[in-house]
Amino acid sequence: MITNEKKQSENALIIFVKEPIERKVKTRLGKTIGYDLAVEVYKELLKDTLEAVRNLEADIFIYYQDQIVSNDLWDQINVKKQLQQTGDLGVKMMTAFQECLNLGYKKVGIIGSDCPDITGEILINSYNFLEKSDVTIGPAEDGGYYLLALKEIHPQIFEGKKWSTSSVFKDTLNDFKELNLTFSTLPPLSDLDNENDLNKFPKYKQLVNSLIQS
Repeated sequence: MITNEKKQSENALIIFVKEPIERKVKTRLGKTIGYDLAVEVYKELLKDTLEAVRNLEADIFIYYQDQIVSNDLWDQINVKKQLQQTGDLGVKMMTAFQECLNLGYKKVGIIGSDCPDITGEILINSYNFLEKSDVTIGPAEDGGYYLLALKEIHPQIFEGKKWSTSSVFKDTLNDFKELNLTFSTLPPLSDLDNENDLNKFPKYKQLVNSLIQS
């Protein structure tokens, strides 16, 4: 539970991260290129995520999966560090949203740390769209979503999903319709989850090739 947090903004951004440890991050990628290289890819993903949010006008909450890490790259900016709730991804996200909304934030967004093309502009738009919509969502090309932003909690959105499958985005849109929620959609982006995804991101493919050759 978050307590005694001083708000700097009316907006909050939740970022779900993992500690960059072999076989804990990017395991699908690690199975083909090696778990040591997958960790290096994830570290680069964290750096890109940091740059995307560096100048964002929102209070940033870093939610770690297993344990809160001190003295990591997030200390470069002003963030609040928290621990994810136990349970499936839906429980984790809903709890994080509820914690931030309980603090009085008017608009709360959530992202992961594996979408190389996410930008500050996209994040700003996610909040701006909430002026006219109940929800903002950013579809991922694999059928999930890379961003969700809300003004109030809607538990159904986080329940009954087969997380990390191609049906998540479609099922979530069905929830919006059943709940009579208006929604805005951001441009589709691709996550970096497996070796095939490296072909979409030359920077990351070059990183892997350089590490293999070194």
